[in-house]
Amino acid sequence: MFHEVSRAGSIRKASEAMGVSPSSVSRQVAILERQMGTRLVERTTGGVKLTHAGKLVSEYARGVVVDFDSLKTDLDDMRVGRRKLLRLTTVESVVAAGPCRAMAIFNERYNDLTFNLTLLPAPKVVEAVKKNFCDLGVTMNPVPDPDLQTMAIIEEPIVLATPQGSPFFERESVTLEEVLRSDIAAPDESFGVRRILQTAADIGNIALRPIMTTNTFEALRDFSRASGVPAVLPRRAVHNHSGEATLRAIPIQSDALADGALHVIALRDRRLPHIVSLFAKELVRQIQATSSTL
Repeated sequence: MFHEVSRAGSIRKASEAMGVSPSSVSRQVAILERQMGTRLVERTTGGVKLTHAGKLVSEYARGVVVDFDSLKTDLDDMRVGRRKLLRLTTVESVVAAGPCRAMAIFNERYNDLTFNLTLLPAPKVVEAVKKNFCDLGVTMNPVPDPDLQTMAIIEEPIVLATPQGSPFFERESVTLEEVLRSDIAAPDESFGVRRILQTAADIGNIALRPIMTTNTFEALRDFSRASGVPAVLPRRAVHNHSGEATLRAIPIQSDALADGALHVIALRDRRLPHIVSLFAKELVRQIQATSSTL
């Protein structure tokens, strides 16, 4: 109950999530405080705020709860007729480049699995993993976080998706300055790609002013084909699609953009169920397999 209170930031919200009365939650928190010999929460008009001791207990409680869930999952996997839900959250550029193939392979290999695949911007993938909303996440260049473990890193440079007719179409590469001083389309601020592009622009002291932004790579590709305006995309997002016109991935001369990478991540303090660990290896294999075709 204290774990749920610390997650929700409210006695009432925790009680709703657990299906018990607020008084029951409040009573259990009080009992835990007596056992710990110190106050763990401060009650405010907006909910509860963890004390320093409360933060320490919360961190310990999360590890216990997550480990218990993992253990229970492994035991459930041993029971005949029980289906295991495998949850994957990923950035959009990866969805056509390995995850579904990995799921198909595991669907053939194991008849007691179900899958849930969610697409989110890179920062939201990290958040979903940290909150234990998914078993695995695939994100782009995440900020180092002590709560996360990186299970694999796969090269994913950011390139200029160039339509036929563009002056860049036959080029072998373009400079970052050329890109930023041209009309371009780019992902909006919710995307990790945009954060990396903005950092590169700031280093070069060049303003980033895309003429079109959106929260979907598909729209960027469609706009580029329709307008002739190049779009900044992860290389995988340029190649893994079908369309009437061809977009060519032109490398951008920038260390920050060339160092783009996909990270397969999980909670550091979570003991992953055996089936999830096996799936993670297959997921990495399938994503890497598509890299050789780009």
